[in-house]
Amino acid sequence: MPALEMASTRRALLEAVAAYVPVHAADGVRVGVDGVDAAGKTVFADHLADVLRVSGRSVVRVSADDLHQPRAVRHRRGRGSPEGFWLDSYDYPALAGTRPLPLRTGWLPALPDREPRPGR
Repeated sequence: MPALEMASTRRALLEAVAAYVPVHAADGVRVGVDGVDAAGKTVFADHLADVLRVSGRSVVRVSADDLHQPRAVRHRRGRGSPEGFWLDSYDYPALAGTRPLPLRTGWLPALPDREPRPGR
């Protein structure tokens, strides 16, 4: 499929998904994107946020990718350890405590601006 055609197909898909995101909600709207490693979740979420912004929606983009533990912590059980992958990959207290609900009424933590990653 030519790149231009693929881009318009992806744009159409993102616009269709964005149409399902409610416009009015008293407590904001949270959209989660989940999937297996390397499936393109981060890129998809970045593009969906862009489509929502272009349509005039206010977006706070938060990603678990921003909460990876340092390598020394992630690999302390061994680089190929399933337990280490599951238990040590992320800063779970930060993920559970301050990041998941940034749009709750009356509460908006100071989040760093999220710059696009190189190549994305």
